[in-house]
Amino acid sequence: MKLPFLFVLIIVMTNGIIFPQVKASEIVILSDPEFDLYVREQGNNYMVTQYCDLIQNPKKYDGKNVAVRAAYRYGIEWQELFGMKCLGQGKTWLEFASKNNENTHRTLRKAPRDQGTFNATFYGKFNSADGPHGDGSYVFKFEVESVKDIKIVSKNGWEPNRLSEKERKKIYQGNEEVHHNRK
Repeated sequence: MKLPFLFVLIIVMTNGIIFPQVKASEIVILSDPEFDLYVREQGNNYMVTQYCDLIQNPKKYDGKNVAVRAAYRYGIEWQELFGMKCLGQGKTWLEFASKNNENTHRTLRKAPRDQGTFNATFYGKFNSADGPHGDGSYVFKFEVESVKDIKIVSKNGWEPNRLSEKERKKIYQGNEEVHHNRK
């Protein structure tokens, strides 16, 4: 997602004076020469992108902290981050970082227990260089540091084409924008 430089500059320079609901610690940081958007979450900066853009341009994001809204399905032998519009363009293995905080653990308690599918905002490090991952069929890996805004889609973690039509309609497409909550 690209924003005009002037708009971001105004937010940063005003430091909450014109926009009092924006605290200095939660301001979007613009530091890339191509004007990529970053958000701050738990002390780290994350490049904001859409999930499908992430896997369609893996070199751009390789090794970087990234924030995406995506669907996640999991079960005994699989855990995949995906978007319906780019399904089949490269599977992403999802792994939880050992440094997950209590807020992330509390958020994940809302998810179905042994298998399921949910939509959420994921913050973590994307890896496209040293695959394959998981069972060998995953091209990419996303090491999650934080998960927010879980929306349960199904208590089944099956491949999306095996879910009901009603459940499939709820799954994120892969082009959703990250909305950073400001308190």
